[in-house]
Amino acid sequence: MPKTMTADRDAIFWDSAAKRYDRQTKRLAAMYDEMVRRILQELAPGDNVLDVGTGTGEIPLRICHAVSRLEAVDASREMIAVARDNAKLRGARNVTFSVHNSYNLPFRDGTFDAVIVSNLLHIVEHPADVLAEARRVLKADGRLIAPTYVGRESVRARIFSWVLKRTGHPVYTRFTSRSLRALIERSGFDVADQALLKNILPVSFIVARKAGATPEG
Repeated sequence: MPKTMTADRDAIFWDSAAKRYDRQTKRLAAMYDEMVRRILQELAPGDNVLDVGTGTGEIPLRICHAVSRLEAVDASREMIAVARDNAKLRGARNVTFSVHNSYNLPFRDGTFDAVIVSNLLHIVEHPADVLAEARRVLKADGRLIAPTYVGRESVRARIFSWVLKRTGHPVYTRFTSRSLRALIERSGFDVADQALLKNILPVSFIVARKAGATPEG
């Protein structure tokens, strides 16, 4: 099935799940606290940041105060609608939410200081293509921040991710920390940091740069 058709099909699922997803995100506040803490460590006040697969906007709305500008995209119109409502409630003014496919980002090459791909790579059919787009829009010394559920990291994680898939939740790849790192490295990045965050489904938190790039400072 062509990528665009698969993405459209998945967007229909996420449209139907948007409000439920938003409630669930708020219930997982402790896990998001740790993710946000780690993300903020990688950002600077002047950064122009992109969040791909933003869902209902929890991460960008928690970090926008620490950066200059933040673009957030998702393929689901309903997710973006909820995210915009959340932004209004929180008074966030330097975040733009828009509906776009993660395979075809509407930004020029080398636009962003950081690209966040949070808990997305396991639910897209072609994660390497998403990473290729993220790499394209990153500046030469930009950072990829890719916290990702690793559904094969443990027996418990395997069972939980299998149940999700059986109940219709899009799960295309059940990563381990090692296989996630390998994918990111094959996609033209050097991994600078990796940590495992505990959760019902554990999250492998990866920070990477374009292969061969030299960090500033």
